[in-house]
Amino acid sequence: MTVSVVESFPVGLDALWQEAGHPARVSEAVPMLRDFSAPATLTVGALLSETHTILGWPQRYQGEVLVVEERKIWGMSSKPSEPGPCPLPHDVFYRFAEDGEHSSLRITCNFDCRGLLALPFVPKFVAWLMKRTLLKLLKTVGSRLRAIPCTAQS
Repeated sequence: MTVSVVESFPVGLDALWQEAGHPARVSEAVPMLRDFSAPATLTVGALLSETHTILGWPQRYQGEVLVVEERKIWGMSSKPSEPGPCPLPHDVFYRFAEDGEHSSLRITCNFDCRGLLALPFVPKFVAWLMKRTLLKLLKTVGSRLRAIPCTAQS
């Protein structure tokens, strides 16, 4: 399944990239994420680790950076590193674009509901939760951008 959200911000691309150009900057806005680890500098193939709590069940994930093009896109893949009842392998891509004095961020998450998450109707619920999470990410990025002094936003 795929969920995607997009939002435009009244700031330049540099400011948007500064706030959302690294997974560690946005990870704290993910409600189901209990811990997250990534290298300070993203490179393709860099390893990531995280612990998700899906439907109340904590599960460790290992991932890697799939793509990084500064000010354009970064993406990662993450898969469960141990067995669990609610595995949710997923790929997430953050795409950045600029249009004059505005910039936009599109977040797309491709995921595969497995285990208990594959039961009838559960994938639709997971998609709803995922979209809600992505919208929260955009809201968090917007709040941070509004807190930046005007002279630093362009």
